[in-house]
Amino acid sequence: MIKVLLVDDDPEMRTCVGGFLKSRGFQVSDAKTGEEAIKLVKEESPDSVLLDIHLSQGISGIDVLKQIKEINQNIKVLMVTGFIDHEKEAECMNLGANGYIMKPINFPELDNTLRNSIGKR
Repeated sequence: MIKVLLVDDDPEMRTCVGGFLKSRGFQVSDAKTGEEAIKLVKEESPDSVLLDIHLSQGISGIDVLKQIKEINQNIKVLMVTGFIDHEKEAECMNLGANGYIMKPINFPELDNTLRNSIGKR
Protein backbone atom coordinates (compact mmCIF):
# COMPACT_ATOMS: atom_id res chain seq x y z
CA MET A 1 0.00 0.00 0.00
CA ILE A 2 1.30 3.45 -0.93
CA LYS A 3 1.72 5.72 2.11
CA VAL A 4 0.90 9.39 1.55
CA LEU A 5 1.32 12.29 3.95
CA LEU A 6 -1.05 15.17 3.22
CA VAL A 7 0.15 18.54 4.57
CA ASP A 8 -2.33 21.42 4.39
CA ASP A 9 -3.54 23.97 6.95
CA ASP A 10 -7.11 23.77 5.60
CA PRO A 11 -9.04 21.02 7.45
CA GLU A 12 -11.61 20.71 4.65
CA MET A 13 -8.82 20.15 2.13
CA ARG A 14 -7.25 17.45 4.31
CA THR A 15 -10.62 15.74 4.78
CA CYS A 16 -11.65 15.92 1.12
CA VAL A 17 -8.31 14.92 -0.45
CA GLY A 18 -7.61 12.38 2.30
CA GLY A 19 -10.99 10.74 1.79
CA PHE A 20 -10.45 10.51 -1.95
CA LEU A 21 -6.98 9.00 -1.56
CA LYS A 22 -8.22 6.45 0.98
CA SER A 23 -11.00 5.45 -1.43
CA ARG A 24 -8.31 4.81 -4.08
CA GLY A 25 -6.36 2.48 -1.78
CA PHE A 26 -3.72 4.85 -0.39
CA GLN A 27 -2.73 4.83 3.28
CA VAL A 28 -3.10 8.47 4.33
CA SER A 29 -1.77 10.52 7.24
CA ASP A 30 -2.21 14.25 7.52
CA ALA A 31 -0.61 17.26 9.14
CA LYS A 32 -1.76 20.87 9.47
CA THR A 33 1.68 22.42 10.13
CA GLY A 34 5.15 21.99 8.74
CA GLU A 35 6.52 20.97 12.12
CA GLU A 36 3.89 18.22 12.42
CA ALA A 37 4.74 17.08 8.88
CA ILE A 38 8.46 16.74 9.66
CA LYS A 39 7.63 14.68 12.76
CA LEU A 40 5.39 12.35 10.73
CA VAL A 41 7.98 12.00 7.94
CA LYS A 42 10.50 10.81 10.54
CA GLU A 43 8.01 8.45 12.22
CA GLU A 44 6.17 7.02 9.22
CA SER A 45 8.53 7.35 6.25
CA PRO A 46 5.79 7.95 3.67
CA ASP A 47 6.26 7.12 0.00
CA SER A 48 4.94 10.53 -1.01
CA VAL A 49 4.04 13.89 0.54
CA LEU A 50 1.39 16.26 -0.83
CA LEU A 51 2.67 19.56 0.53
CA ASP A 52 0.87 22.90 0.48
CA ILE A 53 3.38 25.64 -0.30
CA HIS A 54 1.52 28.29 1.71
CA LEU A 55 1.11 26.97 5.26
CA SER A 56 -0.36 29.63 7.57
CA GLN A 57 1.44 28.57 10.76
CA GLY A 58 5.08 27.80 11.49
CA ILE A 59 7.57 26.98 8.78
CA SER A 60 6.74 27.35 5.10
CA GLY A 61 6.06 24.54 2.67
CA ILE A 62 9.36 25.27 0.95
CA ASP A 63 11.24 24.87 4.24
CA VAL A 64 9.36 21.62 4.87
CA LEU A 65 10.42 20.41 1.42
CA LYS A 66 14.07 21.14 2.24
CA GLN A 67 13.86 19.23 5.51
CA ILE A 68 12.06 16.24 3.97
CA LYS A 69 14.77 15.93 1.32
CA GLU A 70 17.44 16.09 4.08
CA ILE A 71 15.67 13.29 5.95
CA ASN A 72 15.08 11.04 2.93
CA GLN A 73 15.80 11.94 -0.71
CA ASN A 74 13.61 9.05 -1.89
CA ILE A 75 10.35 10.49 -0.56
CA LYS A 76 8.41 11.93 -3.48
CA VAL A 77 7.13 15.43 -2.71
CA LEU A 78 4.34 16.99 -4.75
CA MET A 79 3.84 20.68 -4.03
CA VAL A 80 0.24 21.94 -3.90
CA THR A 81 -0.85 25.54 -4.37
CA GLY A 82 -3.78 27.67 -5.39
CA PHE A 83 -1.56 30.41 -6.81
CA ILE A 84 0.42 30.42 -10.03
CA ASP A 85 3.96 31.49 -9.19
CA HIS A 86 6.54 30.31 -11.69
CA GLU A 87 9.46 31.46 -9.52
CA LYS A 88 8.25 29.39 -6.55
CA GLU A 89 7.54 26.46 -8.83
CA ALA A 90 11.09 26.59 -10.19
CA GLU A 91 12.50 26.95 -6.67
CA CYS A 92 10.57 23.89 -5.48
CA MET A 93 11.67 21.80 -8.44
CA ASN A 94 15.30 22.86 -7.88
CA LEU A 95 14.98 21.80 -4.23
CA GLY A 96 13.87 18.32 -5.25
CA ALA A 97 10.08 18.49 -5.55
CA ASN A 98 8.73 15.81 -7.87
CA GLY A 99 5.74 17.74 -9.15
CA TYR A 100 3.44 20.70 -8.77
CA ILE A 101 -0.35 20.40 -8.37
CA MET A 102 -2.78 23.31 -8.66
CA LYS A 103 -5.89 23.83 -6.52
CA PRO A 104 -8.69 23.12 -7.04
CA ILE A 105 -7.38 19.60 -7.30
CA ASN A 106 -8.40 17.41 -10.21
CA PHE A 107 -8.77 14.08 -8.38
CA PRO A 108 -8.16 11.65 -11.27
CA GLU A 109 -5.06 13.67 -12.20
CA LEU A 110 -3.90 13.58 -8.56
CA ASP A 111 -4.29 9.80 -8.45
CA ASN A 112 -2.29 9.38 -11.67
CA THR A 113 0.39 11.88 -10.64
CA LEU A 114 0.90 10.17 -7.28
CA ARG A 115 1.13 6.69 -8.75
CA ASN A 116 3.43 7.83 -11.56
CA SER A 117 5.75 9.73 -9.23
CA ILE A 118 6.17 6.67 -7.06
CA GLY A 119 6.34 4.27 -9.98
CA LYS A 120 3.52 2.00 -8.77
CA ARG A 121 0.13 1.24 -10.27
